[in-house]
Order: sequence, then C-alpha cells, then structure tokens
Amino acid sequence: MKSLEDLSTELLHALNFVAFDACDLSTVQHDRDADPLKVTLRCALRAPIPPQLHAQLRKNIKDTAYASGWAAGRITLDRALQIVLYKQRAHAPAYVHGDSPQG
Repeated sequence: MKSLEDLSTELLHALNFVAFDACDLSTVQHDRDADPLKVTLRCALRAPIPPQLHAQLRKNIKDTAYASGWAAGRITLDRALQIVLYKQRAHAPAYVHGDSPQG
C-alpha cells in the first residue's frame, strides 16, 4: 500500500500531464475526518479541465488509487479538484483462508 503523499503526488502529476498543468501543486491539502480510513485530497485548478477529459481522468484516478491500496470515491473536477480516498484496509487480515497453521 502506498502512502497518501506518494499516491497524491502520482495522481496530481498524472492529472497535470493529461490536462496540461491544470492543477496548482502549491495548494494541495489532505483533509481528514473523524473516520481514520477516509481522506479528502483538494487542489485548486489554474484552468478548467475540458469536459471531454472528465470520464477518462476519473477512470484513471480510480484505477491508480485501487492499484495503490486505496479506493477513490467522489471525484469533483469543477473549480477545484476534490478526490475522496478510502483506505482499503486498516491492517492485514488476522486470518487468510487456506493458511491455517493446523494444516
């Protein structure tokens, strides 16, 4: 599982590559709620992202987050980028089927 900082850096660099430096990296914020598994990533946009790119960007953000051990929830690409991220697991499972020590 990637750390939140590594994941947010990867997502924002990919977004800037596709949308031609639309996100202002100096305004990145990680907001945490009372839920320890939920984080909201916010970033101001320098310019609007063309609507033709929204669907593909959302798909790539969700795929990248899932491959990194996170799940992407609501994604907003209007005036500011907002991505709600959820950790898939707080810790490793206590029991994995098929790995019983009793054989």
